[in-house]
Amino acid sequence: MDTLRKTNGAGSWSSKYDIYRLSFDRGEWGQDYNSDAAESGVVNVAYNWTMLGTNGALRKCFKSDNIENGLSSRVLIAEMPDCSFSKMPKFGKRSAEDEARIQEAVTRLRSFTGLVDVPRLRKAIEAWVEEKRVEAAKDIDHVKDTYRKRAAVIGFRCGVIFHLLSGKDKESKACLDFALMMAEYCLKQQIKVFGEALRHEYVNAQDECQRYGANHSIFDQLAPTFTMDDLRALKRGFCGESALRNIVSRWCRDGWIEKTDNKHWAKVSQSHIATLSQ
Repeated sequence: MDTLRKTNGAGSWSSKYDIYRLSFDRGEWGQDYNSDAAESGVVNVAYNWTMLGTNGALRKCFKSDNIENGLSSRVLIAEMPDCSFSKMPKFGKRSAEDEARIQEAVTRLRSFTGLVDVPRLRKAIEAWVEEKRVEAAKDIDHVKDTYRKRAAVIGFRCGVIFHLLSGKDKESKACLDFALMMAEYCLKQQIKVFGEALRHEYVNAQDECQRYGANHSIFDQLAPTFTMDDLRALKRGFCGESALRNIVSRWCRDGWIEKTDNKHWAKVSQSHIATLSQ
């Protein structure tokens, strides 16, 4: 990762961050200059990459631009366990059986073309991302709301690979569980690694600070009937007046609350909220 960061720092001509970002969805990328070694043109980018790096290299690579432009949400972070004070590891070669299984899996994946229809997996991921939307809305958590979307895509793709390798006609329960596990893991890691930086960008851009709380929902802490002052007190001054009005408006639009008079709002019953969320 440190090498990648250095090779992307020689000027705009050398920066490949846009390519990394657009390749997530096989998007179009192009350049508008030519020389004896390059030509103008537009291509669809198909580019997968894996790299290893320290926390310091990760922070240098994912600064404000790569946090806000969406590159951070397109990365699956795999944190290695802490091996402080552990003995030197002893590595061995993979067995012939393991090598054969790997090659078999690669050959199987390469052989698939065309549409892969996975309705059960789509439904499971759709339910998961909706659950995270509700959590984010209750916590007024813009970071979770941002990262939940592509975490769902990454989890879905992991589920498709699982399904293809299984060789079954329909997605198994193990396939669905694996996809949801990967989506959850991806979301937690992205929030852990990039959450504070993205939240800082929201503060600078919108004058609105969002604090991530895993167990405390702003919505759930409010009384059944509340005022704007109650919401303002829970936000502890970290939210502007326009942002507070937007929050209340969003809750009204989603059917979570209803206005009772000029100053008070009442929560809609939980059963009604559950029905609306389905």
